Amino acid sequence: MQRTTKETNTERKGIAVPQRGSRGHKKSASCSMSPSLQRYLSEIASLHEKEIAFTEQKFKTHVAKYRLIKAIGQGSGGEVFLARHTETDEKAAIKIIRKSSKHPHWERMARQENSTMQYLARFPKENKHIVQHKMTVENAKEIAIVMEYAQGGDLFELVKRRGKLPESEAWRIFKQMIQAVKFIHGKGICHRDIQPCNVFLDKHHNVLVGDWGHSKTWTPFDTTQENCGSLCYAAPVSVPLPPFIFSPLFMKTKKEKKKKTQQCFAKIVC
Repeated sequence: MQRTTKETNTERKGIAVPQRGSRGHKKSASCSMSPSLQRYLSEIASLHEKEIAFTEQKFKTHVAKYRLIKAIGQGSGGEVFLARHTETDEKAAIKIIRKSSKHPHWERMARQENSTMQYLARFPKENKHIVQHKMTVENAKEIAIVMEYAQGGDLFELVKRRGKLPESEAWRIFKQMIQAVKFIHGKGICHRDIQPCNVFLDKHHNVLVGDWGHSKTWTPFDTTQENCGSLCYAAPVSVPLPPFIFSPLFMKTKKEKKKKTQQCFAKIVC
């Protein structure tokens, strides 16, 4: 039986064409693709590096109309400051990342974080567990991302300060984390670095997922082989290191492996 031109073009794009029955009839993927999936793919295709406003201002005491108060965090390539708006008195967290020729990935991650946060901000009714983006500006030496200030700190500091959380509170936090992950995956975003330090809390201890430097877009037809994120929280199977480093997880039987994995998970969540 001769193939139609439409079917041949569809297969060339790498989209699987499902077979129907024993007669050999084929249905093109473009016809079977739902309107919601078409909208989803078009949204992902439109996600690219967003424009960042350039300024001659040096980020010593102010970023735009925000006055820097104090440093509240530090990471590779920059610092996070508590700031206050000079007109509205609104608090904000500002991440300032240095541009460095020796470490170009610092700037790349900052631009990726800006792009992802601006994209997720397009869905205000759904992203209630995502750190809100306010603005991004840059000068010749630095990039500054202004975002929502999480008054409750982060999950790591909470567990470090209080120890094991009550089961009801742990389940509430975990549920909100799952809701955040479900939301971003539904919008075609993978965080790829979710850990207690990147799970922030508002004044009511509701979850706000932040730090999107390692985030990546994905579609149902894509795969990725890049290793990223924090080694301590990465799945052992995704880390190309000698097995002895993660020897406690490499048990002989499936039962032992499952038990050890559950124990490690319980330590992180509870």
